[in-house]
Amino acid sequence: MKSGTKFAYAKPAPFWFGTVPETILCAPACTDATCDLAIVGGDFTGLWSALKARERHPDAAIVVLEGKRCGQDASGRSGGFCAPSISHGVSD
Repeated sequence: MKSGTKFAYAKPAPFWFGTVPETILCAPACTDATCDLAIVGGDFTGLWSALKARERHPDAAIVVLEGKRCGQDASGRSGGFCAPSISHGVSD
C-alpha cells in the first residue's frame, strides 16, 4: 500500500451518524426568545446540562442552542466513550 492511501476511504464524520435515520435540520433562529436557561452548544456537556436542569426544574423554559447538529463535532467523534478506563486504565 502506498504511503498516504491507508486512510483513503475514511470519512471525516462521526460513525454513529450512519446508524441513525437522517433528520431534517432546523431553520436558523430568527426571532427573539425568552427562557429561564439558555445552553450554548449541543455537545455531550450541553445536552447533559439540559437534562440535569430539566430534572431539577421541570417547569423551566430550557433552550439548547446549536449551530450545526447536536453531537456533530468533537463530542460525536469520540464515539460516545466518556470513561477514563479506555485510555488510562480503571480509576480507583
